[in-house]
Amino acid sequence: SWKIGWLIANTSCHWQAPPTMSTVTITSASAGARAGQSLRRTVGRPQRPSRAGGSTSSRRARNTRPRAGDKSPLDQAKGIFDGFFKEKEDPLPVGSTVSPFSLPSSNGGTTAVPASGSKFACVFFYPKSDTPGCKAEGDSFNAQASAFADKGCQLVGVSIEPVEALCSSNAGRDIELLSDADGSVSAAFDAEMNLVVAKFSARKTFLLSPTGEILAKWSEGKDMGDIKDGGHAKEVLAAIDSLA
Repeated sequence: SWKIGWLIANTSCHWQAPPTMSTVTITSASAGARAGQSLRRTVGRPQRPSRAGGSTSSRRARNTRPRAGDKSPLDQAKGIFDGFFKEKEDPLPVGSTVSPFSLPSSNGGTTAVPASGSKFACVFFYPKSDTPGCKAEGDSFNAQASAFADKGCQLVGVSIEPVEALCSSNAGRDIELLSDADGSVSAAFDAEMNLVVAKFSARKTFLLSPTGEILAKWSEGKDMGDIKDGGHAKEVLAAIDSLA
């Protein structure tokens, strides 16, 4: 038995482990082993190949590569938010035609638009006649009332208000304000603001032909001139001159 122990202690083994195996040194502490003797054993576990070939990490990388036609996260986010803020298609573009209408007037009775015998009709919608902005707009149109009349243009303002309120706020003016109490005309012109608790006319102006064709239009916040200094009223007169 001492011969076998001597052979184990003095014999070296130079077997090289395969690349897929790891080598560790284990010190034998078993009974009967001499002090200071160590046994060099080669142990290891072969790496398990992936079923699809290649390592798991490389397979994940391949799976996350963008494919042709895929949108980036930034493009996807822009697509979502663009849908919220995308401007809706204009239901009444220039060149389309609106139906004639008649509404109660601040001058008494009802007024038809477009008026018979007029060359043009200017209809300006506004939210509320007694507010500072709407009052300034009415004053600026009233200051140009004779210029509109000289060009053969009917000039009326329309609001979702009772006619009594219009008579009070329009006192001393020459222009007519028409009462669209139920909002039907404002809605037909896509000029209705429905705030759930109340409805108002949106600030828009239309220049109509005698047959109701929309020759020009303006919307607040887009292409409308200043309503307070008379800029908007003047741009409507300029449009009439360009069409005459």
